[in-house]
Amino acid sequence: QNKSSKVKHLNCAMHANKTSPANEKDGHDISVDMYPFIRKYKDGSIERFLHSPFVLALPDQGGNRGVATRDVVVDKATGVSVRLFLPSRAAETAGRNRLPLVLYVHGGSFCTESAFGRTYHPYATSLA
Repeated sequence: QNKSSKVKHLNCAMHANKTSPANEKDGHDISVDMYPFIRKYKDGSIERFLHSPFVLALPDQGGNRGVATRDVVVDKATGVSVRLFLPSRAAETAGRNRLPLVLYVHGGSFCTESAFGRTYHPYATSLA
């Protein structure tokens, strides 16, 4: 893909789309329409059109490259949560050695994707 097509794609994502297939959802008025990416309604609700399949957080079972994962709720009121990635071998040295902490903050697209999606899980696993 050449550079100019990427720029055009970004411009499309940044402007309201007047030709999206729907103008209302469940009787809510649309505030911002960025179809096919995201739509915001005046009541504050958001509709996402792009999705990445979720990856379940699991203890290491061999297929996770020696990394155990766990989801932790940070704020119950909003449902904000994080996924922890811990090298399985770290449990063997628990209490004896400290591990470095890597905080991975994605700079965008969580409005259409998720930290728990297949897009980001393999990368974070490789960091752990």
